Amino acid sequence: MLKEEKKAELIQALTKRLSKYDKRSVCPMCGHSHFSIADAYLSNTLQADLNSVTLGGPSIPSLAIICTNCGFISQHSLGILGLLEAETSRGGE
Repeated sequence: MLKEEKKAELIQALTKRLSKYDKRSVCPMCGHSHFSIADAYLSNTLQADLNSVTLGGPSIPSLAIICTNCGFISQHSLGILGLLEAETSRGGE
């Protein structure tokens, strides 16, 4: 699980990135403006075929933000937020 210091770093990076858009952060489902951050990272595995599952391989590590009113979850790429090493965010190439 994420420590409070790491959560604060993630929230700061996300806030900095989203502030560029000059929009008020509200839930797209209910309009509520209070969110929490998930206690761990998500890793969305990329699949080349819908008929089979490949374990391992490329993925998109992300941060989950949860609306405290309706539970809507939005995901934000750690690479885009600048929270991954350059080697990792390019897929290790």
